[in-house]
Amino acid sequence: MIIPARISKLRHPVPRGPMSVISALAIMAALVFPGCSSSEPMPPRFQESGSNSAFNYEGKSFQEYLEETRRVILAARQDITTENRDRILEANSPFEFRPQDESCRTGTDRKYRRGVLLIHGLSDSPYVMRDLARHFQSRCFLARGILLPGHGTVPGDLLSVTHQEWYRAVRWGIQGLSDEAGQVFVAGYSTGGALAVRAALEGEPLAGLFLFTPALGLRTRMGFAANWHKPVSWKVEKLKWVDITDDGDFAKYESFTMNAADQIHLLIQENRALLDQDRRLSLPVFMAASMDDATVDTQAAMELMLAQPNPASRFIAYAGNGHPRFSDSRVIHRDSSHPPMGVREFSHLSLTLPPTNPHYGLKGDYRNCLHYLADQARLTLCRSQPSLPLGEVSEEALTGPVFGRLTFNPFFAEMTSSMDDFLRSISR
Repeated sequence: MIIPARISKLRHPVPRGPMSVISALAIMAALVFPGCSSSEPMPPRFQESGSNSAFNYEGKSFQEYLEETRRVILAARQDITTENRDRILEANSPFEFRPQDESCRTGTDRKYRRGVLLIHGLSDSPYVMRDLARHFQSRCFLARGILLPGHGTVPGDLLSVTHQEWYRAVRWGIQGLSDEAGQVFVAGYSTGGALAVRAALEGEPLAGLFLFTPALGLRTRMGFAANWHKPVSWKVEKLKWVDITDDGDFAKYESFTMNAADQIHLLIQENRALLDQDRRLSLPVFMAASMDDATVDTQAAMELMLAQPNPASRFIAYAGNGHPRFSDSRVIHRDSSHPPMGVREFSHLSLTLPPTNPHYGLKGDYRNCLHYLADQARLTLCRSQPSLPLGEVSEEALTGPVFGRLTFNPFFAEMTSSMDDFLRSISR
């Protein structure tokens, strides 16, 4: 039996998530043996902070949003010390990068010529979009990154947040950018990509989209089961969770709630319903994805691209041997291996970050080894070896030598150059 892939960050020996066999059995046990269903309270980081499950910033300026969000993060985080305070705040807070060149403003209303709203993925933080934002800034964009509700504080804040609250944040961000930029773009990674597509389908006034491994479909047939836990999870706290870990990455959650799985599934289903109503993306779209992605269904993204009529759109498909080649001239095929850096194929986590990133890059201080959580020996080896092969999680890969999950894009500079070409093509 193939158990479904975890929604945003697959990392298990076999694909798993929104509902695993273990979770299903636990639910059955709670129903059949109610006397065994009580549980002790979870530690504070697995409980809601009470300040980050909804978007409460309508009517506020972006600067006020930045300041208030930082206060929420400081109050809710369980891991902040004097030494790491600034690093954690910078990684998890929204951001704004304004162009330095005055020529980036128009000559009439003094707006910036272009603005871009950057949206991170599920369980992530704005940190994964900062390198892209700096590139946009250097190309005369006013670049703003938002923090989706439920993120950046404690994993427990994903227990009851809804995808409607995420979209409220996106819509507010677009409206604020429209006040300061003549053209507004949205750049989204994974769940952020699904939210960017939602904004376009809802008719927000956008000049274009940048989508990175967008969550337009999942590598699972059981997404509908994600909310099965709700009738009984009030009895057993642990049934609210797909994964419970030590959350050793300061820039994202490694623990993951069943509700989060439910919400991304609902968002994808609602986007599909809008597309079924003959709503189409006619605006120019730049998309990049790995054909080896183990978390989202890249084929769904490709199908959206091929059905999209805009001739200026572009799709960079990172793929190894054995993957189909598409005849559409808008699809750019790129090899997903890079032996000098030990890269075998691209993972879901890799596209938005350069190899120079100090945290997730080639020589960064973090290595993703969470696919070995059930194998302590391999987990220790993965974390301790100075260099390892890097790639995507699959059943086949997990039977071979120890490897790390790729967390950066070896061809980041080439990808951003393609983004520049795309922008030039739609500016003519």
